Amino acid sequence: MDKLKRPNFVLQRIYSDGSAEEPKLYELEDVELDWKMGRRGFLITTSIALGILNSCSFRLFAEELPKPKTTVGECAIDIKAHMGTVHAVSFSPDGKLFASGSNDDDTIKLWEMPSGRLLKILDKVYFIYAISFSPDGKLLALGSREKIELRDVPSGKLLKTLRGHTEAVYAVSFSPDGRLLASGGSLDKTIKLWEMPSGELLKTIDGHTNYVYAVSFSPDGRLLASGSWDNTIKLWKMPSGELFKTLEGHKDFVFAVSFGSNGRLLASGSLDKTIKLWEMSSGKLLKTLEGHTGGVHAISFSPDGRLLASGSQDNTIKLWEMPSGELLKTLKGHMDAVFTESFSPDGKLLASGSLDKTIKLWEMPSGKFLTCLFDPAALWKGKEVNQYTSMNEYGQVITYTLPCGSPIPPGAICTCNCIPGTYYIAPPTSSRPGGLFCSCDKICVCIPVK
Repeated sequence: MDKLKRPNFVLQRIYSDGSAEEPKLYELEDVELDWKMGRRGFLITTSIALGILNSCSFRLFAEELPKPKTTVGECAIDIKAHMGTVHAVSFSPDGKLFASGSNDDDTIKLWEMPSGRLLKILDKVYFIYAISFSPDGKLLALGSREKIELRDVPSGKLLKTLRGHTEAVYAVSFSPDGRLLASGGSLDKTIKLWEMPSGELLKTIDGHTNYVYAVSFSPDGRLLASGSWDNTIKLWKMPSGELFKTLEGHKDFVFAVSFGSNGRLLASGSLDKTIKLWEMSSGKLLKTLEGHTGGVHAISFSPDGRLLASGSQDNTIKLWEMPSGELLKTLKGHMDAVFTESFSPDGKLLASGSLDKTIKLWEMPSGKFLTCLFDPAALWKGKEVNQYTSMNEYGQVITYTLPCGSPIPPGAICTCNCIPGTYYIAPPTSSRPGGLFCSCDKICVCIPVK
């Protein structure tokens, strides 16, 4: 057998052993430490000794391999952000806060960004469907059943309750100047315009013949786009509410609409599994993007307008180059439908929320998976995890989670419920590889669920 050359790896997830075989994924439970040191075994045990296998396990791949168009981001099955489906997520305008909401566990959570640390859980809000920060970041609008709540940021204090819709409020959106809030309803099939910050109802807009599931203001605030289960998108002049155009082309429910940063493009996502790009000056359909195998629930342009992200019932997020519509990457890792997504204001992060109860953070524009947001209260009874923080290449401190007793990367800091802990270098044993470990002592212990 020829002598193996010294390997040179990019520390990500195990992608390939460098052979001609198809790339394979190796999870922690697949590793057997009594293997002989063959080529494949060498790579796997080396990755463990480096302390890279945490709950958000990585890939290793030889640097000469072509960069894959599919990025996989997985965390341990116990790592959840909510105890139910994540229906809505949004970054604050300054990017320092991140809000998430679940219709199943009836909670709104505020997270510190980019660290991913959980800061606050707002008092119970039932039936959460939509979230939107005001442009100045001082208000958070929550779409709920028959009402909209206006919350103070960052305290979370309830300021006003806006009533007028019948049943679910599926969509809320602030105008760019913050003077208007638009909301879309289900049974009443209407759009309502509210004056901010007074909360006075200014206008009720009729025109759709089924649920209004999405609303979005144009960057200049002159148009409001609405997507409906009547398969259409309507454009309304603001603030008059006069119908400007009706865009037809989707063959099923329209779940999402989003304007590009310059206001010249509008993207829409539908249950018909397609994304459509529309020219705003004429209302002309420019392109239909195909590739998802399930309904498209979420659509977001990056702040610079060069990327479009789409989240789908096929459990994936796709990144499309704009305005060409070329598919750049497919982000995999969610175990169920992706219902919501949001770009950070600087465009460096994309957050995705799913029916699988997780929120994943992805680096943009590379599509590299970073971490899963974690609330210890969302653990199943009897499960335990530990946490550590580590600085990425951009100088951002990110919070990661891992099973108690798992190795951590060199330079990481152990934390437990935000309390600094200690770490130590452990020699390898028959049941555990060597590496750097968080201590599970009184200083830094796993978080128990009673």
